[in-house]
Amino acid sequence: MLSDSSADEVVRRSGLTGNTKVTRDHWMKLALETLISEGVEAVRVLALGQKLNVSRSSFYWYFKSRQDLLDQLLDFWRNNNTRFIVEQAGRA
Repeated sequence: MLSDSSADEVVRRSGLTGNTKVTRDHWMKLALETLISEGVEAVRVLALGQKLNVSRSSFYWYFKSRQDLLDQLLDFWRNNNTRFIVEQAGRA
């Protein structure tokens, strides 16, 4: 489980302080870390927004829905992890 201190670390590493704008990348990074540490059920808009210290309405500037976020996480995973494995497996 991602502890409060881990969530705080995500915010610190991203440079977020005060009223700083949270970007799509902030949402994606925290969602990915949450997925890895806690599983898909923990990737919830409200919980992520609380960890980022922003309202969940800012989420909808970047994503249509929670499912859209999950789909984009899957695309990110495929493009950054799985693609290399498949390419290597296809080589002689």
